[in-house]
Formats: sequence, C-alpha cells, structure tokens
Amino acid sequence: MYQNKRWALATAAAASACVLLMLPLWGFLFPAGQNPSTAASLVHGASLAWMQFLALLVIIGMLGLSPECGMRRPKLADGTWALSVFGLFLASGLLASLGSSLTGGSSGRAALALSVRTEPRLWPVALLFSIGVAYREEFLYRACLTAIARRLHAPAWMSIAAPAALFAIGHLWQGPWAVAQAALAGLGAGILYNRGFASVHALAWGHAAYNLVVLLRS
Repeated sequence: MYQNKRWALATAAAASACVLLMLPLWGFLFPAGQNPSTAASLVHGASLAWMQFLALLVIIGMLGLSPECGMRRPKLADGTWALSVFGLFLASGLLASLGSSLTGGSSGRAALALSVRTEPRLWPVALLFSIGVAYREEFLYRACLTAIARRLHAPAWMSIAAPAALFAIGHLWQGPWAVAQAALAGLGAGILYNRGFASVHALAWGHAAYNLVVLLRS
C-alpha cells in the first residue's frame, strides 16, 4: 500500500511538472509578430490534459481506487504491450480512414490538423500533449471506470463495453468515423486491460504514440 501511495505522489508530481513546463514554453512558442493559433491550441490542449489528469488522480485517491486503477511503477513488460496497443490504435485508425474515404466522410483527423510536422519547435509540446491526453483517457475510461464497474459487481463484458462506449462518445466532436475508431480501440484496449495483459501504463504509452503520429502527420 505504501508503494502505491508513493507512486501516486510521484505521478502527480510529474504531471504538475509538465503543467509548469508549459509556462516557459509560452514565450518560446510565440515570438513577437507571429500568429499563435497553432501553438496556442497545442499548449492549451496540453495544459488542460495534464491538469485534468491531476484532478483525476486526486479523485481516484479520494475514492480509494489507487491500487485498483494500476497506480504502480511501470515495468519493462509495459513497453512490449505498449507496442501492441499502438498497433491496435493504428489499425483502428486505418480502418476509420478507409471507411471515411469510401463514404466521403471525415475520419476525425482534420480536427487535429495543427501543422505540427513542419514546426520542430512544437514537437516537445506535441509529445507532452500526446502523453497527457493518453494518460487522462486511459486512467479515466479504462482504469477508473473498470474499477468502479468491478466494485459494483458488473459483468465482465460490461466492464469492457461501458468504458469503450463512453470513450467513443467522448470523440463525437471529431465525427462519426472517429467515434467508430474510438469504439474499436476502446474495446480492444478494454479486453487487454481486463484480461491482465496490458497495464494502464502500457495502454497510455501506446495511445500516446498513436496521438503523436497523428499530430506529426497533420
């Protein structure tokens, strides 16, 4: 229990450091006379993601869900499973892109088009954004909601389907194909997590890698 609490505090400290890191980056990203729209959106998104993750950690601690939500030190095996999670998100993204191209719809990537690829100075912020969003979503939709479902003695399928459905709904603003992608990725991630294969860290790392690829391709 002591180890779990110490790791929870370390994670909160790291998240706080990432939020504070946004402040000195602000002046570097916005030289005088330059249009700050792209950088401002990315910095704002990264700051918001990490602050929400911090708030989520506090809520998890208050509910006494830290051990059940995977608040532990990452292990070497997490890196291996992160590659599988990255492949899962990438495959679901490719399927969504294929579906949108066949139907003339949008895969949702246009909503994230921030011209990051041609702006190397934004790459560190894009990395922080990707990690923050991934940890926020994986701790909420997989770890936290799964822990609550188990406490309520919900069926195993509900512990997988309900978080995946909420994860998909959270992507409505990106369009129907993004919702479909999130549903597929959410179901796959839920199965890996509930079966004990992938930890919340592995899910977050794989998810973050996919987020970063999407940003750098935009």
